[in-house]
Amino acid sequence: MLLTEHVSHQVALKHLQEYSKCKKILTFHRKVKDAELFVEHGPFGIEQHLPAFKSFSVKGALNTEVRKNILKEFSESDFGIVSNAKCLTEGVDVPEIDLVYFSHPKKSTIDIAQAVGRAIRKPRGQSSKRCGYVAIPLFLERHRDESLEAAVARTDFTNIAEVINSLRDHDDELAEIITDLRVAKGRGRGGNYSPLEGRIEFITGEIKLDALKDFILAEIVDQLTPSWDEWFGQLINYLESHGRAPSIEGRTTRPNAGQTLGDWCGQQRTKYNLRTLSDDRLSKLNSLVTIGWSWDPIKDRMIEMSQRVRDYCDEFELFHIPESREHNGVKVGQDCKTLRQSFAAGNLPQEAKDILESVKGWVWQDIDNVIWNLKFERYKRAVKEDNIIMPSRDEIIMDVRGIEPYNLGNWINQQVTRYFGTKTSVRYLTDYETARFETEIPFWAWTAWDRSFRAYKTALGRLGEGNVKVNTICEDFPEDLKFVGRWLSKQRTHCRGDNFAKSSKLEIQNLLLLEKTGFVCDPQTTEWHQTYNEIVSYARSHNTSKIPQDFVTEDGQQLGQRVGTLRSKKEATDFDSILKQLTLERLPNWFENWSDKRTVDYLPASDAHVLQFSKAFKDHKELSFFLVYAIFAGIRLSELHSMKITTFSGIKVIEIPKSRGVAGFRRIPIHKNLLEISPKFYKTKAALKKAFADKKPKHLTKEISDTSLHLRFTEELNCQTLSYKLQKLIIYGGNPDEWNKNLIGELKAKIDTVRYSVNLDELFKKIS
Repeated sequence: MLLTEHVSHQVALKHLQEYSKCKKILTFHRKVKDAELFVEHGPFGIEQHLPAFKSFSVKGALNTEVRKNILKEFSESDFGIVSNAKCLTEGVDVPEIDLVYFSHPKKSTIDIAQAVGRAIRKPRGQSSKRCGYVAIPLFLERHRDESLEAAVARTDFTNIAEVINSLRDHDDELAEIITDLRVAKGRGRGGNYSPLEGRIEFITGEIKLDALKDFILAEIVDQLTPSWDEWFGQLINYLESHGRAPSIEGRTTRPNAGQTLGDWCGQQRTKYNLRTLSDDRLSKLNSLVTIGWSWDPIKDRMIEMSQRVRDYCDEFELFHIPESREHNGVKVGQDCKTLRQSFAAGNLPQEAKDILESVKGWVWQDIDNVIWNLKFERYKRAVKEDNIIMPSRDEIIMDVRGIEPYNLGNWINQQVTRYFGTKTSVRYLTDYETARFETEIPFWAWTAWDRSFRAYKTALGRLGEGNVKVNTICEDFPEDLKFVGRWLSKQRTHCRGDNFAKSSKLEIQNLLLLEKTGFVCDPQTTEWHQTYNEIVSYARSHNTSKIPQDFVTEDGQQLGQRVGTLRSKKEATDFDSILKQLTLERLPNWFENWSDKRTVDYLPASDAHVLQFSKAFKDHKELSFFLVYAIFAGIRLSELHSMKITTFSGIKVIEIPKSRGVAGFRRIPIHKNLLEISPKFYKTKAALKKAFADKKPKHLTKEISDTSLHLRFTEELNCQTLSYKLQKLIIYGGNPDEWNKNLIGELKAKIDTVRYSVNLDELFKKIS
């Protein structure tokens, strides 16, 4: 021991004696040499500081008799102090002691306990002794300009902690106080060390440590107690705030490195399961069960989730909760999904399973199929009650127990989407589900058109072909399918003329289905062909087309009246009517004045017309170009030789001079894009249609018949078996050089009812 340290202990002991007024002092030292030096009779002995005290020293090397005499003399002195290294502990009778001073605390808790016992033991007989002191010196090494707080902060309190720890092992009350202080620190309530201050007293000299006592005591408590008690205090706080223990956070989500409260809780549960948790700690943790502690939090969480799901289902009369559902800030839908997954994995506690199975209608497996069938049965009921196949988009179903309110129309549309598989994220409709729609819903089909077509075929079967009219209504059909005639009229509108080319309201495959039932796009044209065939048949038999007004065919058709109607029609200006007119003009005697009242000379278009206008063109390309203009501008073939392109009121027009039944010039505006375009049918048609869509002066005549090229020809031709190439040319057009000999031959072969007013061979030669 350094001399300065030796003197420091003597000064400290002097202050202690003056404070405690003790008369008998026992000091413990690390070495015998230190003990002897402490009480020597010289300048370095304790008597220099405590002159009233007689000083003694004992050591193990002394025989028993000598040591006994020294202690007897110490006992008989009024003021005495005896020093030793390790010999005055067990087995040595030491007289009454007021104060035990540890110059260097012992490492053995037993030795410390025995030494302390001498300080607190009352002597035999009567004694006024109320307490004894156990002193552990605390020396602060303070640097220049260093604060007292800083000096205390870097001071080692190990000596003090070792002594108090030995006392705690033999003093349950002290042990409880220290443990409670560490728990309080964990709860954030540290700082109140008054219970400990009744056991530990700070005796100072010139230095005032009152302000630092709590800090010192806190350091001592930390050294004396395990961190377990502090974690336990934190757990109490957390349970009181959250009602459950914290979960173990993932390494990527935890805010700070190191152990968390959740980690600590997990460690306690692991020790509990391994039966390595001490009884004391087990008892403490069990005391927290009432405020939320659990040895199996996953099980408890499952039970808690089950209760929430059950309560929600009971409140809203459900047996399943959609995953996205939230209630009072809780994701009950996610809870429901988690519980079902746990059940499927075999991990759901029996208590949670029992809670959920108490819900009316609850099922564990095939929940999607159960819900689907309930919704389908509700749809069947709606079809029967409302007599409608497709409900309105705003019809909300709220009367299916176990299922939340849903939009019936949206649900049906979802099934159609699943059937066609138009969304990759949606599973296909199963065969079972498909069969239920197709067998249990009347007139069911997967598109609105197909449903109406089924209704139309059913009406045909009842009423017969030709008896389904525009005003036909089948009252016993569903409300959205009973207007069969109106639907049929719409299909004819969709397939007529340019409507078929411009829109997709009638697909080609649907048109073919309709035609198999005897459907025609234009019944009037069909009737015209029937009348024309009957006129031809009459003309062949009678060598004239002059049919009496009252003539009736064998099947009861008023042919005479129909012929009169055809002859009385005004001069045609559109392509279709002109073509029909030209066809009729080829009939024998058609131009005769049957009533002897007509004076107009009707001249049929002949081969001479073609020769006449062909001479006006320099080459076949120019001729083809004008033929394209003529076909799409509604110009009669007999007028081709006289048409010309000119400028009228600053606009390029096709100009045709006065002809039969037409007063003055006809001027057809030409779109600027058409003037330089190559003569392709589809481009020409598009340009002309654009021209008539633009605004133009009112005095210009709209001569074009804006109908599809396909239907213009197929109304006169039997086109059911045309080759794909020919259909493409008819529908979309093409360059004149695309009309090869085979295609021209095929087209000519299909002409059986039409007698064109020009020589087709010559015309096709010029085109090709």
